Amino acid sequence: MKHALVIGGTGMLSGVSLWLAENNYYVSVVARDPHKMERMIKRSANPSKLMPIFVDYSHEDELRRALLPPIRQPGPFDLVVAWIHSYANGALYTVAEIVSKNNNRWKLYHLLGSNRDADAVKASLAIPDNCDYHQVQLGFVIENNRSRWLTNDEISAGTIAAIRNRNDNYTLIGESGPWHRWPGNV
Repeated sequence: MKHALVIGGTGMLSGVSLWLAENNYYVSVVARDPHKMERMIKRSANPSKLMPIFVDYSHEDELRRALLPPIRQPGPFDLVVAWIHSYANGALYTVAEIVSKNNNRWKLYHLLGSNRDADAVKASLAIPDNCDYHQVQLGFVIENNRSRWLTNDEISAGTIAAIRNRNDNYTLIGESGPWHRWPGNV
């Protein structure tokens, strides 16, 4: 059985967590809110494949301790999907370090906000040699000459498409520009 780690998996990536559980993964989900976790698990056709990890990922020592038990049982992570806010810059490094030590080869799908410079983010990371790194950048949608941010369902669908199309190192969900069309600028 494959094992996935989803950071941000009870909110905008809840559809990704559920999809992975439906596609033969054990899914360890990092979350802070037990109520959101409970709601997501209730939506699952395979609730026994969803394993909560309650931790604030911005506390790197706590994150490190929280990730070790799921690596031991059910086993190393094959896939990591990470939506990590910029205030917790060290969390992705902590995850990569732990996952790489306990794995031969693994895939990382790193979600980036629409205002992040994907090339600069990638250049700033120390990507382990045994990691296949992919970026998924969030954009916006233009409908009826108006712009809006992506919905959680659209973000999950775009992330799932990126995972399915494993050869692309960069996926944009929605539109990235022009700047004057960003929601709030129109």
